[in-house]
Amino acid sequence: MRLSANFTLEELTRSATAKAKGIDQTPSLDALANLRRLAVELEKVRALTGKPLKIHSGYRSPELNAAVGGAKQSFHLVGCAADFDPPSSWTHDQLQQAIGADPSIHFDLCLEEKARDGAHWLHFQVSRDGSVGRRLLKDAELDRQGGAISRITAG
Repeated sequence: MRLSANFTLEELTRSATAKAKGIDQTPSLDALANLRRLAVELEKVRALTGKPLKIHSGYRSPELNAAVGGAKQSFHLVGCAADFDPPSSWTHDQLQQAIGADPSIHFDLCLEEKARDGAHWLHFQVSRDGSVGRRLLKDAELDRQGGAISRITAG
């Protein structure tokens, strides 16, 4: 199912962990509506770069979120967040700053996450239930990919 011109439901629910563990990734109707809103904003991020984004994680069912060690109140649980890498011609920081500088992109938080094991990605989230996003840019250090955030600083 296509959520927007360039993003599909399959792409925003895909998970190697879910596949390996047989976890159902079917979103609720509310989460599906949030994924559509998320896809609209991801289209704007993609337009900044002119190239596809590599999505690592979008919607997570409660079972998958627990399996990957996600936060109990994660925006992934309600279809409001995606983790991705920028195209190779962009750094994570460059894209994060470009997102923050574009007033047409409606978002709550754009978090540049770095894990001690070397993993690095952008966490992009839209606000829950359509409220106005805070447009926060932050950086975070994690103990490991999928692990707990150990420090958050201004982006």
